[in-house]
Amino acid sequence: MDMKERTAIWEVVIKKYGRGRDPLGYDPVRLSHASKRFTGAEIGQAFIEALHLAFDEEGKPGELIVGTALAEIVPLHSPWM
Repeated sequence: MDMKERTAIWEVVIKKYGRGRDPLGYDPVRLSHASKRFTGAEIGQAFIEALHLAFDEEGKPGELIVGTALAEIVPLHSPWM
């Protein structure tokens, strides 16, 4: 999956799960770089996890929380497989 595809996936995921949040409030290119080896499903799960983390902290899932969620997920894709 290339950067354009991952960027498009982030935009779809934010619209789908963002609960009315403006996708322009996120930098999908930066998120695409941070999720280089992730599948579309893993990207979606990372955003859902960010929603849970933000809820626990009584905030909104900004890029920092999304980055934390990405760091907690081990992508299935590995160059050694």
